[in-house]
Amino acid sequence: MYAIFLFIIFGLTSSTSCVNQTTGPYYDLILNLQQEIQNNVIQQIIDQFFNFVIQALNIERFNFIHLLDTIHSFLPQLGEALLYQIRNLIALVLSSSALNGSYTRVGEEIDNLLDTFQEQIINFLFNSLHLIFPSELESRDFLTLFHSFGINIENILDSLKPKILEAIHQISLALNISNERNNLVDYIVFTFGLGQVWSIIQSLGNQVVIQFTNISAQLLFAGQQIWNSAQDIFNQLKDDLTNHAGDAVNIVAQAIASLNQILIIGNGK
Repeated sequence: MYAIFLFIIFGLTSSTSCVNQTTGPYYDLILNLQQEIQNNVIQQIIDQFFNFVIQALNIERFNFIHLLDTIHSFLPQLGEALLYQIRNLIALVLSSSALNGSYTRVGEEIDNLLDTFQEQIINFLFNSLHLIFPSELESRDFLTLFHSFGINIENILDSLKPKILEAIHQISLALNISNERNNLVDYIVFTFGLGQVWSIIQSLGNQVVIQFTNISAQLLFAGQQIWNSAQDIFNQLKDDLTNHAGDAVNIVAQAIASLNQILIIGNGK
């Protein structure tokens, strides 16, 4: 009966069956957010900033080639850092919802994340421009001048919030995530074939279940590198628990540590 229930949830409703699966089921969702950040948000900021420099400061394009190279190099890195934080926030919301019910601060958390990102971009642009053209900015209010040319980074970032909220809604709905049943744990048990040893893992206490819930939420967005590494770790976990159940505490602790390590190092790959 349990297997039938899992098949209905993961085989039909959310399309997360492990058959021939090489990435997390919502890896493409993260790729779409990445494209949105890099192609729309970051590129808009770069284009508008360069127009601002040329028009507002009357600087010819060939005079700020170094600035152009610096911004083209660094801003996409800030975008990747933002994507990593968004992915972690979505995973946090999903795991918290599975363990404790609805997560009520998601809108506030997204606003804080985007506000911090905006501040980082503004500081970077100002410092970059000030280092290269200090005399142009000595008597000017950078932000006022920036906004006077119709450039408002906050407005550009506004497009991201509804997309993040929609991603959370889609996954929560597909996996039927609520604290009535921990479907994130069901997902990891089903997908990686832990059914035969799950009772051993579960017997180690609620904190272990919480850690597996958090790991499962992260694996929803895993790329092929992380997914393959996680599969190896889970296979080893199954073998070790099957043959050495008496050492379950150490075996599971090592598996959790290894999983957390690949999630941190892999950063979605």
